[in-house]
Amino acid sequence: MTTSPSTESRRAVSVPVWRMPITLENYPHSDSSVTDEEAALMNFYATPANHVTGGLAGALLAKVARFDQPFRDALRLHTKYDQVTARSRRHVFRYMA
Repeated sequence: MTTSPSTESRRAVSVPVWRMPITLENYPHSDSSVTDEEAALMNFYATPANHVTGGLAGALLAKVARFDQPFRDALRLHTKYDQVTARSRRHVFRYMA
């Protein structure tokens, strides 16, 4: 008995194992700062976008760095540039808040 050409071609194809490029273990988590982070997310979201600039932006982003770093890493998978747009960050953080 012979196998059909389609059966033979399916056997010949080898698919590489896919691995998640971003893993949760790479990002620290401490339960004691969760409420501070939640407050910072709400502050970031509640502050009008045109007021989150300069020192205020830096201070708010420093408080949510644990969320911002995976966001930036995910953007780097999509584009070769390390530029984060404020609008896309605000969109993601809005749903997190």
